[in-house]
Amino acid sequence: MDSDVDIVVLATDTEVFVRDEGWIADATPDQAVLVKTAEWGVLVERRLLLASGIELEFGFVAPSWASTAPIDPGTLRVVANGCRPIHDPNGRIAALIKAAEDL
Repeated sequence: MDSDVDIVVLATDTEVFVRDEGWIADATPDQAVLVKTAEWGVLVERRLLLASGIELEFGFVAPSWASTAPIDPGTLRVVANGCRPIHDPNGRIAALIKAAEDL
């Protein structure tokens, strides 16, 4: 809730982002410090603090999180608070956003 930027990553193996922190250097523009790991239901949060003071929250979750039949109430809250796909090659997030708007 307190992070500046929230990024949800759909991944078939979310545990790899907990076991291995090598992805952090690849995902951040500058030196980042891991400040928190938490589980929110099926989502694993990895909160990072950038040297600039910006907090990034990465939420790693299975692709089923984006299901539209039906939309999970927690997923709906995330999407309803403002969601923009960064990389959505199969249109799963776009479909989720559309389905949430139609409710």
